[in-house]
Amino acid sequence: MRILHLALEDHRRPGSGGGSLRNREINRRLAANGHDVHVVTAAHQALSAREEDGVTYSQIGVPRGYAVSLLSYQASLPLWTRRAIRRLRPDLVVEEFAPPWSSMGVGHWTRRPTVGLVQGYFAREKAVQYHLPPRLLTAIERWGTRSHENLIAVSPEIAAKLRAAAPEADVHTIGNGVDGEEVAAALEPGVTREPGLIAFVGRLEIDQKGLDLMLDAFERLPAGSPARLVVAGDGKNADRFAAMVRQRGLSERISMLGRIDGAEKWQLYARAQVALVPSRYETFGITALEAMACGTPVLAFDIDGLRTTVGQGAAVLVPAFDVEAYAAELQALLADPSRCEQLGRQGRTIASASAWAELAVQQEQVYARAIG
Repeated sequence: MRILHLALEDHRRPGSGGGSLRNREINRRLAANGHDVHVVTAAHQALSAREEDGVTYSQIGVPRGYAVSLLSYQASLPLWTRRAIRRLRPDLVVEEFAPPWSSMGVGHWTRRPTVGLVQGYFAREKAVQYHLPPRLLTAIERWGTRSHENLIAVSPEIAAKLRAAAPEADVHTIGNGVDGEEVAAALEPGVTREPGLIAFVGRLEIDQKGLDLMLDAFERLPAGSPARLVVAGDGKNADRFAAMVRQRGLSERISMLGRIDGAEKWQLYARAQVALVPSRYETFGITALEAMACGTPVLAFDIDGLRTTVGQGAAVLVPAFDVEAYAAELQALLADPSRCEQLGRQGRTIASASAWAELAVQQEQVYARAIG
């Protein structure tokens, strides 16, 4: 298959999240299976056209900050895509849904088979965030969603929303995964669990990721607690978050590593006694799955998008945004290594059922059916 993937975010972009990681892992496996995959993303100063893992990457739009980059990408997309279709003659066009209104309605302006890839259904939340008319954004979202006969959702919650918006579409649920072989190789030399070590890995975006809630809970640990928090990631709020840590007098107890990947990331998870996922909202929560793959228990709020990901018995979920409960459970986990080990074993079992290779095969089958 010749696949044109309109992906918005490049996994090499600073601050990129789990969605771009998913695309990289799936697309490189499709390329390894002999498919011709061309990915187009929003422009950024650090990016350039390239071939990576057998996948071709291009950028469009203006590389001037997140909002300008996003809006110029979307404004350029219709004309660029029409030209690309004439030049590349793809068998399939995949549209990555993106904020603020999810879909650009790609299926309405090309006769090529299309698939909508939905890692987040954004309109209602973005209308509130950006003070935009909710009815207008949700109407655009629904119009765009209905342009696709085939839709892929990363979670059952998103799948349900898509079926409500586009009853005639075929909606497929294909979650996110972990490369078990990569994790095993990174941990093969042996990694020692460090009592009191807490890890947060992810995008440094305070509101969505709940970084302020995490600091509130961490501050509530008992005086003299040996607990220390390691924060790994980058993002648009990195400087603001670092300032919050300093203002609260937590610099000696909280380390910021910046973005890490590969073996360094897996080894941090495996060293930690607890992994924190304090998000206010998630579409999947891939960092929770990654921690579980390393046998590290997850502490999170009980929200849609995480509940399904962590399954039963692999994480501790507390009532949404109850900081007191979050701090109490964190202290309880730190004081009970045997419970952490039990949660970790269950986490490994759940994560082992989510291999990128199998998920790529499932997505490949949806693409093939869309082409017919």
